[in-house]
Amino acid sequence: MLERPLASGLPAKWVTADEVYGSDYRFRRFCEDCGLSDVMAISSQTHLFLNGQRTRVDEYAKQIPPRCWRTLSCGKGLKGDRLYDWAYVSWPHPEDESFARGFLVRRSRSDPNDLAHFFTHAPRRTALKTLVRIAGSRWAIEECFEQAKQEAGLDEYEVRSWIGWHRHITLSMLAHATLAVIRSQTVGHSRKKGSRT
Repeated sequence: MLERPLASGLPAKWVTADEVYGSDYRFRRFCEDCGLSDVMAISSQTHLFLNGQRTRVDEYAKQIPPRCWRTLSCGKGLKGDRLYDWAYVSWPHPEDESFARGFLVRRSRSDPNDLAHFFTHAPRRTALKTLVRIAGSRWAIEECFEQAKQEAGLDEYEVRSWIGWHRHITLSMLAHATLAVIRSQTVGHSRKKGSRT
């Protein structure tokens, strides 16, 4: 969960999730009922119900006019800003006038057929840049899990009991955190050393 200030200066709690959670209507509804804002990835086979019509999100994305797409960065990557084209469509939230639901689409700049789809639930007038930043924040979490698997054996357990699983996960995450601290201290130390020469 992330906390980001809104334009009004009030903090908002955000949830971001991959397709497994985003495609689950009950989970999205639970987040809304808790007053949380969210940007959740969804399957391309998910349906939108707009203006009384039912349309698959991948089919709807093809109908978005060119003027609606904006190139924005969803965060820093290993090679700099992760730039994609983004389009957003919102509709009123009938049960809460201060929030809007929406459909966000990410399109690769090198392959226009490479699309990712998201449902959003956010305070009205939330900037597109904010939704894009929240959508991109999930990569840091995924990278963290990937590192923990490679460096600390996060995925190398045999589930025999909940206690055993819990201990393994806890120790793996502790090892990963320790490695991250050591890595950041080493990088910081080498930068200081390099600046003296």
